[in-house]
Amino acid sequence: MTPRTVVIVDDDPLWAETLADALQSRGWQAYWAAGPERLWELARRVPLTAVLLDVNLAGHDGLELLDQLHRLMPELPVVMMSASWLPRLEQEALSLGARWTWEKGPAQFDHLVQELSLLAASGLPALPPPGPPWPPLCLPAPDEPAAEV
Repeated sequence: MTPRTVVIVDDDPLWAETLADALQSRGWQAYWAAGPERLWELARRVPLTAVLLDVNLAGHDGLELLDQLHRLMPELPVVMMSASWLPRLEQEALSLGARWTWEKGPAQFDHLVQELSLLAASGLPALPPPGPPWPPLCLPAPDEPAAEV
């Protein structure tokens, strides 16, 4: 069985750790990326099942990152996260290729895991790391293995 692997892209380490713990307790392998550089590093080295991407990243536009992800890896499911969704933002995220949107909150963990599990069970394999071209904000990948949250 292919491991179910997700990258949590969020600039809040406490939230990312909480979410990673919830996913790992339900059988998912979870990695944390505070921003695009770490996401691209992980995407090059780890077969991914999905990405959980925050709309509001410090210094970065989550929707722009979604657009880049969708252009480079169109088959990779991306779930956009936000503490509160405005209808315009939610529509834009879906139009840029997000599979769905998710409102952050511990009460919503079970729903998120259920949806991710359905996605994994749908037969979509974890995507192997793609080859170039990488976005200009990509950094060279170091040789050490990616750290789990």
